[in-house]
Amino acid sequence: MIAPLCAALSAVVRQRWQQAVRLLPPLLPVIARVGASKAQLEVVEETLLHALIEGGEHERAAVLLSARLERRSSPLDRRRLQTVRERRAPRGAEGAPPPLHGARHSLQRDSTDHLLVLEMRQTRWR
Repeated sequence: MIAPLCAALSAVVRQRWQQAVRLLPPLLPVIARVGASKAQLEVVEETLLHALIEGGEHERAAVLLSARLERRSSPLDRRRLQTVRERRAPRGAEGAPPPLHGARHSLQRDSTDHLLVLEMRQTRWR
């Protein structure tokens, strides 16, 4: 499991979004089975979400965000889902918005004011 995870993360670092999107999803159930914490699983999901958005896979990002929201409430994921839904367009459609590139990451306190969350920000999202 370590080697495939390293390969997937390496693809993210090299900004090979399609490769990362192909490698990360099969790892999620394996990571859960080997005893990873919820926080560790969330980090891999966040990485997948980032790769999906950067790779222009807005529909798949919306599906992942919806599944996360079914598991637990998250104002951050609700905002992300709304933004992704606004950005998605049929593939090959003229005038489709460009993929979201260059997202800045920042740590920000959430509504409980004691848990730090990773939020992707980009000025072109709005």
